[in-house]
Amino acid sequence: MRVIDFQDALLAPAPYDLATLLGDRVTPLLIRPPLEQDLLRSYAVRWEARGGTAWNPEELWNVYSACALQKAFKVVGRFHYLDRVKGKPGYLRFVPPTLQQIARLLALRPELSEVRAILARYFPELSQ
Repeated sequence: MRVIDFQDALLAPAPYDLATLLGDRVTPLLIRPPLEQDLLRSYAVRWEARGGTAWNPEELWNVYSACALQKAFKVVGRFHYLDRVKGKPGYLRFVPPTLQQIARLLALRPELSEVRAILARYFPELSQ
């Protein structure tokens, strides 16, 4: 299986598309953390089998979770933009699950506690 993301067409670290796929606004209903970890391990094995440099599991998690956070930040910003600038409030219903994804990932990245504190000023859901 191959995934090609033409939505943004950005140059990004290799795990970006995986983070996008596993962190979509509805996938948390299907992809729980244990399955997410299994899929990351499978990704690393297949990546190396196809000639990629072996991933250290901690490094893969750090890159993957940073990509997932970046994507989630962008989604929240884009949905607020669509509401306020374009007059399309329908996307706002997807902000709460995206904030849940951000909260989960930030809780697993204690070195980003300062980022969480800044975001919590604007999104009280992240203050926990």
